[in-house]
Amino acid sequence: MIADLRDNRLLSRKELDVVAYHPGMPIPSKEEIREKISELYQTKKDNVVVMDLKNRYGTHRTTLKAKIYSSIEVLSNIEKKHIVAKLTGKEFHVTPRRVRKDERKKRYKIFGTLKRAMKKAERKNK
Repeated sequence: MIADLRDNRLLSRKELDVVAYHPGMPIPSKEEIREKISELYQTKKDNVVVMDLKNRYGTHRTTLKAKIYSSIEVLSNIEKKHIVAKLTGKEFHVTPRRVRKDERKKRYKIFGTLKRAMKKAERKNK
């Protein structure tokens, strides 16, 4: 059951608040919910993002949020990179923070013989 539907034209997506009833069954997976929502709105399953599944113990009701994008390109521009990688199956790689920091420091940290040689080259060019 759709509790709330908002049409976000600025981001070209529909935002849904959904309440899923599942008496006598376990909590539906995100994949199952994506399939059901894509069937209801006649869209591709890849354009649907499901998040925030919440269920209270002992109840047969799950609340969740879903976003339906107009295309996969819009989805990949707006959503976080790790979520896009999970949905599309593309490889997502981030260099570790320490490596990025060391590279940045290395660019600014020039001293000793190299620094003297660089100054000498600058003076020759002038």
